[in-house]
Amino acid sequence: FLLSCSHKTCDYSRLSRVSGLNDSRGSGSKGTEQAKRLSEERRQQLLLQKMELEIEKERLQNLLAKQEAKLLLKQEQLRQSRIDYNRRLFSILAYTVGKQHDSCGKQQRKTVCGRKKGIRKAVLRDWVGKEE
Repeated sequence: FLLSCSHKTCDYSRLSRVSGLNDSRGSGSKGTEQAKRLSEERRQQLLLQKMELEIEKERLQNLLAKQEAKLLLKQEQLRQSRIDYNRRLFSILAYTVGKQHDSCGKQQRKTVCGRKKGIRKAVLRDWVGKEE
């Protein structure tokens, strides 16, 4: 299973295994011990690699959690900014409509301003509905 690996440590390990296999043919138990030792070394190497990967995974998960928290904060700030903007805009609109209503003469109030009062109520209803 190491034949496709191109790392220097893997090449060394593969050469050791090959030479160990050749030795095991001629020396019997000495070759078996060497093969066991190499197998144990490989197992230890894999365990170390697994631990390193788990540490890296945890680091990346922590980084992701921090980034998600930053994103949620920015989204909340943006939402609050939109609410504040809409409130200011509504205040300006309500003030403008109110001023126009107050500036109408008695004769005009019954016609033009009456319609504007209806408009002001509609604007109020629309903006209050959007903020919630």
